[in-house]
Amino acid sequence: MTMGKKIRALREKAGLTQEQLAEKLGVSPQAVSKWENDQSCPDISILPELAKILGVSTDELLGKEGTYEECECEVMDADDGDDDKSFRITIDKGKIVFPIAVFVFGIELIINYVCKLNISWWTLLWTDALTAFGLSMLLSHVSAFSVGVTAIGLYFILHSFGVITFVPQWGIIVAALIVIWGATMLIDTLTGHRRHAKKKSKYARSKETFSGSAENGYLRYSCSFTNKKAMAYTNLIKGGEITLSFGELSLDLTRCEKVAEGATLRVTASFGEVTLYMPKTIAVVMDHNAAFGDVKTEGSPDPDAKYRLTLNCTASFGEIKVIYQ
Repeated sequence: MTMGKKIRALREKAGLTQEQLAEKLGVSPQAVSKWENDQSCPDISILPELAKILGVSTDELLGKEGTYEECECEVMDADDGDDDKSFRITIDKGKIVFPIAVFVFGIELIINYVCKLNISWWTLLWTDALTAFGLSMLLSHVSAFSVGVTAIGLYFILHSFGVITFVPQWGIIVAALIVIWGATMLIDTLTGHRRHAKKKSKYARSKETFSGSAENGYLRYSCSFTNKKAMAYTNLIKGGEITLSFGELSLDLTRCEKVAEGATLRVTASFGEVTLYMPKTIAVVMDHNAAFGDVKTEGSPDPDAKYRLTLNCTASFGEIKVIYQ
C-alpha cells in the first residue's frame, strides 16, 4: 500500500473528511487530495501531527514495522458518557512452559508428601515460578540474564530437595543478578540487539493476558507475562494504576488532551519494562522508588505545558520509561 492509500484508509477509518483533516493540519483540502492520490507527500514537519490524528505512529505511517506486536483494543473515551468502558484481551500463543511448570509443581508436592521432606509449598511455588520465567525467555532468546535466572531457579529447587547443600549468602545472589543483568545489557548494546525489536514476543510461547479500563478518566491496566503495545483512547486523565509483572508494556497516551488537577498515575514494573508515550502538552512529575530498577525520561514537555501529571513509579528489577512525542 502506498502512503497516499494508507492516509486515505486511515482518514476514512477515523471518520474524517478531506476538509476536516486539512483543517486540523492547517493545510488546504487540495493538499490532502494530492497526498491520497500519490501526487505529492506531506511535509516532514507535519508527519508527527498527521500520524497522531490518524491514530498511528510515524513509523507505521511511513510503512516501517512497529517494534511491538499490535493488539486491537476497544475505543474508550472518558467524556462520551458510556459507562461500559472495559475491555479484556486474552491471547493463547502456545502451551509449553506453564503446563510443564504446573506438572513439575504437582510432582514436587507428591514427592514432598510421600518422602516427608517438610518443604514449604510456598518455597516450591516461587522456585518453580522463577525457573519457568527463565525458561520462557530462553525459548525465545538465549542471553546471560535468561540463563542466569534459569540457573538460579534450578539451584533453589535442587537445594530444597537436598541435592545441593551449598548455601550462598543473599548478598552474593543479589550481586550476581545485578552482574548478569548488566552483562546482558552490555552485550545487547555492543551487538545492536534489542529484545523488544523482535516481532515475536519473548513470551510468545506462554499465555499472555492484558486487561484494562478507562472509566471516567481513570486508567487501569494489569498485565502479566505479556509484550504489548496499546493506545489509550481517552481525552481526560484523572489518575489510575498500571501494573506489569514479567514482560513489556508500551502504552501510548498521546491522544490525551487534558489532565485533572492533582491527578496521580501509579506505575509498577516488576521484572519488566513499562514505556509511556506522553504528549508534550502534559508535563510529567516523577515520584519514584526503584529497587534494583530504573526510572527515566526521554525528551521534554513544552515549556508552556498547561497540564501536569504525577507519576508514582515503583520499579523492582524492571524499568519505567517516559517518552515525550
